[in-house]
Amino acid sequence: MKDQISLLKKRPLMPLYDVVYHYLKQDILKGVYKPGDRITEEDISAKAGISRTPVREAIKRLAAEGLVEFLPKRGAIVLNNSAEEGSFLWDNRIYLETKLSELAAKKADDEQKAELREYIRMMKESEGTTDSDEMEEILFSMNEYILQIVKLNQAERLYNLVNTFSSEVTDIAMKDHARLSDAFKEHIEIATAICENDAEKAASLTHDHLLKWKVIYMKQYFPEYTEE
Repeated sequence: MKDQISLLKKRPLMPLYDVVYHYLKQDILKGVYKPGDRITEEDISAKAGISRTPVREAIKRLAAEGLVEFLPKRGAIVLNNSAEEGSFLWDNRIYLETKLSELAAKKADDEQKAELREYIRMMKESEGTTDSDEMEEILFSMNEYILQIVKLNQAERLYNLVNTFSSEVTDIAMKDHARLSDAFKEHIEIATAICENDAEKAASLTHDHLLKWKVIYMKQYFPEYTEE
């Protein structure tokens, strides 16, 4: 974990507790931590070479999402999550992000659309590159900017709550450059629809984009999952 956290410390938009959270969550969902395993602040902070404060905040977030449970004098205990629960969270993420894209397309002003067009330009220039880190950073920044366009006080909190699988999707994408390249093109289409104030198209493209990720993710982490 120490090397993984060190790699993401260079990303200024992501607080350290968020980095710890993403990697702990990834290890839970991958089965590195089994149901019933104990996660302690002392152990994680020692392994990662960081203070206990960001670890504590990360574990609180995992508990809020139902991935772990706090037990007196035992720390955090990993809970058992089913394919049904994973599918439920994905469906909520798809619903929320679809609505966010729809609202962004309705609210985007000329200045915001100019900024989005700059992201589109960067994405088009990066098409065909093998630098997955660069591609990921552009996608991450664009998604953050769309949240800024929406400007709803609770939007980011709700987004973070249902966006449980973002780091795991990134992990899959880093190993599947073809899928990452397709995702890049899909983001260009979504951003273009927002720039055109086409709310219906932006929502439809976002829904289809995330549905593809849901199927890929569920099949990898929940072998018992079957498409509906």
